[in-house]
Amino acid sequence: MTRSPFEVLGVPETATLQDIKTAYRQKVKTHHPDRDKTPGASLRFQEIQQAYEWLRDPARKTRPRPQGKASPSVQQVIFLRCEVCQCTSPHLRLLELRQPTWNRESFYREKDQHLLCPDCAKRKVRQLNGQWALGATLTLPVGFFLPLLLLYVLYQMLCNTLWAFVPREINYQVLKHNILSYLQTQQLAEAYLAAQAAVAYAPDDVEKRWLVQTLISLRETLPRVRPHNP
Repeated sequence: MTRSPFEVLGVPETATLQDIKTAYRQKVKTHHPDRDKTPGASLRFQEIQQAYEWLRDPARKTRPRPQGKASPSVQQVIFLRCEVCQCTSPHLRLLELRQPTWNRESFYREKDQHLLCPDCAKRKVRQLNGQWALGATLTLPVGFFLPLLLLYVLYQMLCNTLWAFVPREINYQVLKHNILSYLQTQQLAEAYLAAQAAVAYAPDDVEKRWLVQTLISLRETLPRVRPHNP
């Protein structure tokens, strides 16, 4: 029995684009192959990606629905995309950002993960840090000890700015997924940049050797490609 894209993401057919994005992020967190070690995790993850690609397309009514799990012999190229601008940047990263939530008596932090390109990451960090500053301002009149409050807020803002990356292995899987997709679609310059960025996240020597071999091969194919620091 096959499942429709709506069933794969667990949303009704009346779901808005924001509902679809929220459901997609939750599914990715649960079923990413780096976290889900059960048999068939990769196929489930690809099924989720295919469902999301179809559902987020405004012209989807003119395209056939993807049904069931993807066949290993006929794999559709699926890129991991920035959740804000939907680009396929070679410098995509999964960030764990701290968002303030406040009530009448206090405010506190909530952690949430976001898959973002560098430009959208900067804007998101500025937005959240602005919310932290606003939360501190709104909370001051209700009796918080000022120095401790300011230190707490500054610490949360520093975490967003400097230490927002999730475990290296997860970001390596994100980059490797897009490297393979770039290679499959012959976007060699983007594959080179993604492989270069992935070297810092490689979890072991085997993966590092694979990246080095990929970079050498691409450098020979694209002699004009130069290292790029985002």
